[in-house]
Amino acid sequence: MGLRVVRRIALRAGSFAGFPLLLLLFRSSVVSAAEGGGVTVIPDGTFLLQMANFIFLIIVLNLLLYRPIRRILRERRETFEGLAAAARRALAGREEQEAAYARTLKEARAKGLKIKEELVREAELEEKRLTAEIHARAQAELEEVRARIRQESRQAQAALEGQVEEYAEHIVRKLLGRPVA
Repeated sequence: MGLRVVRRIALRAGSFAGFPLLLLLFRSSVVSAAEGGGVTVIPDGTFLLQMANFIFLIIVLNLLLYRPIRRILRERRETFEGLAAAARRALAGREEQEAAYARTLKEARAKGLKIKEELVREAELEEKRLTAEIHARAQAELEEVRARIRQESRQAQAALEGQVEEYAEHIVRKLLGRPVA
């Protein structure tokens, strides 16, 4: 069972980052033994049993631990990415809503200002109309009063003209103290 067989078994078992390090250690101990120093490793049956045990452990850990952890981490990352995308969409939607609200508010203010200006203009026109109407009514009443005063003045003058001689005679009698013939 050479290096290639061990490498093939390890690759079938799944990815294991420590396996290349194990190969380097195995190769370095063999090289150092060939050079005459260090620990000499003689692959006998226990070594093969340990390698099989190690490969079995890698397969079991990969099935029971590494793959589920990677799956959970991938799901968690996808969930967070989905939540982040949803948050970005919500933020963009909120910004659009704020812009629409600002536009609507601006339009409403402009419309309100136009309505206010129109109401002020109508009120000014109504004020001018009422003022003119009141002025005309006051002028008409004033003319009526003047006409009545003139009429009453003429009536009083006419009534007094008929009594002028009588009053004059009465004044003369009082002044002279005797009747005048």
